[in-house]
Amino acid sequence: MNPLSASLVNESDSTIRGLVEIANPRRGIHGWTLDLAAPDRPLRVELLLDGKVVADCLTDRARDDIGLAGHAAPAAGFCFDAATCRHASEGAPEGGRFAVRVAAAQRLLRSAGPLPTAAEMAPPLPAEPAGGPPLPAIAVQENPLAALQVVEALAGRLLQQPLVPLADRVVGYIEAMAWEQTGLIWIFGWMQRQLPRHFPAVIVDGARYRAAAVLTGFARTDLPEDATGICGMLRTDWRPSSKGPAPWLHFGDTAQYALPVVEDLAFLSDKECTSRIEALRRANALEGEFTTPLRRLLATTRNWAPDNAAALGLEVRANLERLLVLPGFGCLAEGWVLSPLQPVSHFMLRVGRAVLVSEPGATSRKPRPDLLGLAPGGQKMVAKAGFVTAFAGRIEEEDLGEAVLKIVLADGSSTNHRVEPGHARIVGHSAAIEDMLALFPALHAEGFFPALSASIGERQGRDIRKAEAFALRPCREALVAVVPDDLPDMALLFDELSRLAWSGPPEQRPGIALLASAGQHRAAVLAHLHDLGGDEAGGPSLFFVADPETAIYALPEVLARLEAERFAFIGPHVTPSEAGWAALLAGLAAAESGPLVPAGDAAALGMDLADPAECFLWNRRDTTAWLQATPAFLGGLASRELALPAPQPLPGEGVAAWRGRRAVPGLLAQRINRHLRPPQAGAVVEKRDA
Repeated sequence: MNPLSASLVNESDSTIRGLVEIANPRRGIHGWTLDLAAPDRPLRVELLLDGKVVADCLTDRARDDIGLAGHAAPAAGFCFDAATCRHASEGAPEGGRFAVRVAAAQRLLRSAGPLPTAAEMAPPLPAEPAGGPPLPAIAVQENPLAALQVVEALAGRLLQQPLVPLADRVVGYIEAMAWEQTGLIWIFGWMQRQLPRHFPAVIVDGARYRAAAVLTGFARTDLPEDATGICGMLRTDWRPSSKGPAPWLHFGDTAQYALPVVEDLAFLSDKECTSRIEALRRANALEGEFTTPLRRLLATTRNWAPDNAAALGLEVRANLERLLVLPGFGCLAEGWVLSPLQPVSHFMLRVGRAVLVSEPGATSRKPRPDLLGLAPGGQKMVAKAGFVTAFAGRIEEEDLGEAVLKIVLADGSSTNHRVEPGHARIVGHSAAIEDMLALFPALHAEGFFPALSASIGERQGRDIRKAEAFALRPCREALVAVVPDDLPDMALLFDELSRLAWSGPPEQRPGIALLASAGQHRAAVLAHLHDLGGDEAGGPSLFFVADPETAIYALPEVLARLEAERFAFIGPHVTPSEAGWAALLAGLAAAESGPLVPAGDAAALGMDLADPAECFLWNRRDTTAWLQATPAFLGGLASRELALPAPQPLPGEGVAAWRGRRAVPGLLAQRINRHLRPPQAGAVVEKRDA
């Protein structure tokens, strides 16, 4: 789920949705809001500073990225430009903080990040250099991206100029553009021949945005002799929109020149943009000193047009054959690359909107003799054509989308290669944890293993602490039993509950809460629930959890929903003895504060005594605090890594619980658990084999 769709999720009874997306002194405060009850109706948005209204505007900017079934793209965008925010900050207390509110609903909009204070929105402006060429041409040749960044900073001096859309300032037009959502925009059009080809600029569409341009020219028969076609790159925070005034690009020492956007502006896809530049290259039409750096910009970190090797004239072929995605950590990848003219420097990967770089210490090369058919006579090249690497970087599931592999060569140029959708798998969802060993057999010895383990533990902890209530009957004391997925063990549990837990007078019976998987045996669980009195007023509660093995992590949510203060927990692979059941039921009525576990002479009877965390008695407050500070071990209870803080045995001779059938987590899962395991003061931890 991306931030936009997340903002459309119902958070209250209100139908107002929205988000403040951008808030900084360069761009002002931007975002969107709409009323789901009337998405086509403009809303008045108020800018607050220290709780006082300092400006307002209507939502009048089209947001094609907000999709609502049955509606066209709503005009939900709003903008308080940088000048408005700076003016509002003058004379205000430095600590006063901005906020944005929908006027009609008196509802504050949430923000993608902390909104700035008056002092942060109006920082002292740095001294701007004098006029003249922003950078020598050699700087653009050597590092066009860095040059664009410097040139954009120089545009600050133009912001104070009177940027008026006058006809006598027009020196050409922008006829087409390709926007990459990354701050770089390719433009095509024409301009007067004698004007500079790299310069700072300002884009005006109601608000003002700094920009930097690097252009090259080409001949066009439809233009007079003193004009030339242009193709080039803009670096800017400006965002194209189909609503509002048409943008103008102002440049020159005093902003005396302007390139307006034509009314029928063409928006090009990445492929169309690359094809247009390739056609100009093949015709040898591009001219000017910035032709080469602009061609290289097609292959920079900011341009991810897939399959662009032909447009760049680079004979590079590559394929990413396996991509394992670990949300929160990054990706592990395996593939091959053939680059006959230049060695490969490193790899980059874009997954959706996230851009990751390969870890140098985690990259290995291997022979791929099967590629000789693609490179006849290239025995040496195929000897290290295969690669395995790790791409570390924060990536979330809402970021996932089209994947593109970038091969960065020794001279800084690069090519992009589309990753087939079927080659990508999400670890923990469509790929098993152990699948990572196929790429990194010694994964536990890799330098990135601690970060990978922490990421897996964090995601595991987030996903398995949830419980969905199917039948909810609050109670003060609860017997919480995990329903095993094994059908015979499931039948045994329900038989024991029916025979033992429901014995005695009704007023002395505890509430029963069952934690079960909504997997293939869901119907069997519901049938047993019905037989146990699931239709009665005092019947059991039922919660569905991700996995019976990890159901213990859902206890805080389950107990909160039940409003239970004390409970007895029975894991999915243990069965209390008759004395054990009696002790658990009696313990629920006691006032003990510490965790109590079954104990006794089960070993003498040939029984395998259960681990403390698999069957115990405790209270909600202390259990919640314990689990919040405990990592989510892979395999949950089956991992045998959970340790209760200083448990005490339940009183009573012969009290016991013994373990049933269960699968042990794989070797890699055990190694991850060892890394997650923190030292626990006073905890009981058995010495166990790997």
